[in-house]
Order: sequence, then C-alpha cells, then structure tokens
Amino acid sequence: MDHSFSKQQTLAAKGVAICFLLWHHLFGRVHTGVDRTFIFGIDFVLETGRLGKGCVCFFAILSAYGLTISYKKWKSKSNNSDTAFVADRYISLISRFLVVVAVTMLSGFFLDRSIFKVYGANAKLPLKLLFEALGLADLFGTKTFNSTWWYMSFAVILIAALPILYKVVEKYKLVAVFPVIFLPYFFKTGPNLQYLLAGVVGVYAAENNVFEKLRELRVLKNKYGNKAIKLLILLLILALFLYIKILKFSKLHTLAYVPISFLIILIGYEFVFIWKPIRVVSAFLGKHSVNMYMSHTFLYRHYFKDFYYSLKNPYLIFGTLLATSLLLSMFIELIKKPIFFDTGVEKFRKFVQRKFSEKAHLSGT
Repeated sequence: MDHSFSKQQTLAAKGVAICFLLWHHLFGRVHTGVDRTFIFGIDFVLETGRLGKGCVCFFAILSAYGLTISYKKWKSKSNNSDTAFVADRYISLISRFLVVVAVTMLSGFFLDRSIFKVYGANAKLPLKLLFEALGLADLFGTKTFNSTWWYMSFAVILIAALPILYKVVEKYKLVAVFPVIFLPYFFKTGPNLQYLLAGVVGVYAAENNVFEKLRELRVLKNKYGNKAIKLLILLLILALFLYIKILKFSKLHTLAYVPISFLIILIGYEFVFIWKPIRVVSAFLGKHSVNMYMSHTFLYRHYFKDFYYSLKNPYLIFGTLLATSLLLSMFIELIKKPIFFDTGVEKFRKFVQRKFSEKAHLSGT
C-alpha cells in the first residue's frame, strides 16, 4: 500500500472538510426548533457547529499542498514559467466554478432569486456578473450571488501567490511561518490571516513531506504501542488548541484553526484513512467538495430552508443536506458530459500553454 500523502489522501481529507463545513453552516448559530444535545452543560451541536468554522483552513492547507506538488512537477520541466502555471491553475479553478454559477443563476429565475433581485437591475450589473464569473467579486468588494463564493477570491489569490510562497518557504523553511504567526500582536487581523497562514503551512508540508515524516516518526519500538502513544499525543495537542480557541486564550486564538485543521488532517491520514472503505467514501465526497462548497447554501438557506430545519434532529438535517448537496454536485458533473465541457477546458488549457511556450521560445531566440 502506498503510504504517501497522495491525491486520494488529499481528497479524503477534503471529504472530512466538507462535512465540517456543512455542520458549521447548519448549526454555527442557534436555530429555533432544532433539537439540542447537552453534554456536561455544553450545547454540543452549537459549540461543534461554531468550531466547524475552521473548515476553511482545511481547504486552504489542502489546496496549497496540492498546488505546491503541481508546481514542483511544473518547474521540473524546461521552459515552464510561473505565469504559465498561474494561468493553467486559474483556468482549472474557474472552469469548475463557472458551471456552478450557470446552474445556480439559471435556477434562480425559477426560484425567486434572479440575478436582478440579488445584484439589482442597474448599469453595474454586467460588471458585477463579470467579477463574479472571474471569482473576483469579494476581492473587488462587489456583491456575491452566494455568500460562500467569497472563497473564490482567496483561492485566486492563493494561486497567484503560490510561486512566491513556494520560493520563500524553499529558502527560509519553517522560519517563513513565524512572521505570519506573530502578526496578530502587531496588526488588527481578520479571518484572511488564518487562511494565509494555512496556505503557508500547506506549502511547507508539501515541500518538506511533513505528513509522511510525521507518519513515519517512531516514539516507541513496538508498532502498536507507537501508534497508540502517537495518537494520544496528537489528541492532547488537538485538545490544547481547541481549549485556546474556545476560551479565546491570547491573541493567537485567531490562528488556532490552522493547527487544529492540520492535526485533524494528520490524524485522518495516519489513523483513519488506513481503512479503505472510509478512505474511498471520504475521497468520493472530497471529489465533489468544490461543487458542494459552492452550491449547498442555495439548498438550505435560500430555496428549501424550512424543509431542512423542519426535520428537527440535527443529525438527520446534516445527513439530508449532505446527501442532497452530493446529488446536486453529481448532477452538475453529469450535465458537463453531453457538451464535452471537460474536454473543451483541457483543449483550452493546452492552447494557453502552447501560447506561453511560443512566447518563451521567441524570447529565448
């Protein structure tokens, strides 16, 4: 069995991340009528829903990790420029997003959420649509058709910054992480700082094989004893960061989601995804996680809110949203096939790369 932190491992971790995301969006605030579970006086559903906000750090770490692996392969080939890499990754990202945009905006006309109602029927509408389609709406401060689409601007920034982040991490190693960690002590920080740090951590993990090295680390000679003590240590460290986050201990609590996400990914990689059925199911969810991320809000918040929360039981609500979001994603993937969407995108990516290669060749002559 391949023990590397492979593409399937990354997808499996994204499968966990999308579950955290759905749980957070459903139960990150109190909803009247939803059954509540108290453990030692703590509202379990509400508190875990709030902690689920860290799911974005999951995606930031994993996206940066995957981009770094792709970038390393890219740079191993001659005449491959950083600009060409950014263009290729951007096309790959935005092409998937455009299908979700098309499906949700068209359906909005039939479900009382048209583009005119959301953006307003004015002269700025074409510009707003353009920024939205390019994944730049949040970056330029224009209204988004869906609240979760703000992440696209961060994803675009991460892709554009990846070559620079990689070079900094390659040169300065772990030292590159420290300036981001201590920024809260000098500046007023928002959530984007968490995601920047998460991106740097993802780059560092990919460049230095951190997941594989930590998995192979031995603290005891006995195989099973080693696994047991490592799991205990990781759970204790995870509990410490959860404590810091919940009690907002020091200014560093704003960044606690980064180590929390990293530790959960590591625990999943070493102790959970070794079981093939779990890994395969989670990876299947991970494969659809982008579509689910970008479309689930329409189901539970805009179109069928009363239906989901009428189920009352939080686990039934979550399971129903997970299933329906997955079905919607599968439908989105299905409609791509008759129009040969993926084939067209691949041809366009090759065309763009050919143009970059021709430009590089001319520059070199």
